Amino acid sequence: MAKDSATQGTNDGSRDGLVSELGIFLHVRPGHAEDLRRELRAFAASPGRRGMVGAAEKIGVRTLRGTLFDNDTRFLFATSFDTPWDVYVDDALEMMGGIAPWGKFLQYCEEVPPDAGVPGAVSNADANELLKKVRTKAAVYIDTYPEVSCKKFNRALQVLAAFEKVLDNPDAAEALKNPALKPLLDQAAE
Repeated sequence: MAKDSATQGTNDGSRDGLVSELGIFLHVRPGHAEDLRRELRAFAASPGRRGMVGAAEKIGVRTLRGTLFDNDTRFLFATSFDTPWDVYVDDALEMMGGIAPWGKFLQYCEEVPPDAGVPGAVSNADANELLKKVRTKAAVYIDTYPEVSCKKFNRALQVLAAFEKVLDNPDAAEALKNPALKPLLDQAAE
């Protein structure tokens, strides 16, 4: 059962409104910093990652960041999302078919089994336990829009794009004279 923000444990991640964060600091396997960078770039550029947008919206993924630091000996994996930590991790592992998509780059970290990038090599339960062991709660976490879900934000962008099309359509001029549309037009003028 998912925990709410009031009952989350000390390592579950910080929250701001409905938004949670997850930070994992790992040690890069000696000699594998370039392998890690290569896999991170491949993940970011993959058509599969672009195809995950719907899944990412469903579980509310806002950001995902991978950073090498301390002369390429350490790795930060950080993400933010619209749900409590346990819900996010369970849903992400289920939707992505386990840890394998992340394992392709996490396998170059000492705390992660070297076969983590092989589908089915690490069970979801083991991946969840691994993430629990290595996560670090932020001392402070602030989100710009803590009460707006990814789904609502994306929907607002779609409505804005549609409204801009209406504004650009000369056939809409007569309809736009309706006083009921004044609040929208006032916003568009800003």
